[in-house]
Amino acid sequence: MKWSQIKKYLPVIGILLFVYLLIKLDASQIWKQLISAEPSLLVLSVVLAGIYIFVQPLKWHFIALKQNIHIPYIESFKIGMISNFYGLITPSRLGEVIRASYIKKYSGSTVKGVGNFILEKIFDLISIFFLAIIFVIIFRERFEAISLWYLIILFLIIVLGMFIFINKKAGGLLAKAFYRFLPEKMIEKAGNAFDDFYKNMPGKGALFMIFLVNLFIWIFLYFVIYIIGLSLGIEIGFAYYLAIMPISTLISQIPITISGLGTREASMIGLFGLFGISAVKVFSMSLLNFFITGILPTLLGIYYSIKLKK
Repeated sequence: MKWSQIKKYLPVIGILLFVYLLIKLDASQIWKQLISAEPSLLVLSVVLAGIYIFVQPLKWHFIALKQNIHIPYIESFKIGMISNFYGLITPSRLGEVIRASYIKKYSGSTVKGVGNFILEKIFDLISIFFLAIIFVIIFRERFEAISLWYLIILFLIIVLGMFIFINKKAGGLLAKAFYRFLPEKMIEKAGNAFDDFYKNMPGKGALFMIFLVNLFIWIFLYFVIYIIGLSLGIEIGFAYYLAIMPISTLISQIPITISGLGTREASMIGLFGLFGISAVKVFSMSLLNFFITGILPTLLGIYYSIKLKK
């Protein structure tokens, strides 16, 4: 079987894993756990999730401002919800790149929108690895099975890749190697696209602020999950979530599923199991989180997608 054929079936792996966990843990027990959630904490998690959904587009909106792309925030919110929808139904949330076509109205170029998407994803990885490394170090005795050096090496590779990515000279060397495989009539178009790509690329001085904005939003999301966990009787400190959830997030990005289904639950069960938390509670927490911070904004995304096409 060819690789192109195998890739079609990769997302099924995570879904099968999700179904396996659902059956093994007993769906009736999971349902009992869900309906036993503390109502006041559940309402609080929904309110906080609403705030998270509204501020989430700040990650790429702030990058857009540094790219000299000026979009009213309410439009960024709408575009963000649409990209969330496409991200939810694609492996590794790659469908979010669709926002490049919506940004074109303000940037005049789809290429700049793609650059915006890539930068956001790079900073997502940097923020997640940063949190994982810091809190795995703090709680080293709890996470002895996790290779800290692998996390650090991957983190440094991503940071180095980012600096290569934003450097036009380094990018030019890679582009020249790529041009060799293009027909002559396409080289000029590719060159124009390259120049457009690096036009108004955020400077090094803006990178730290972009990192802080991204980091804050990830921590806020993990706090929402922490409140969901409390509603289900998972009583471990928030600081432990800042070690567990980044690792789970990284695992859920492996493109063998859609929206991290299966891989996210399996990794969370394993990591929370280190603290003696039952698999049923962890699976239930993951389901509630998926519905509150995943499905709800997706419904908005579907609405805005239809509305903006009219």
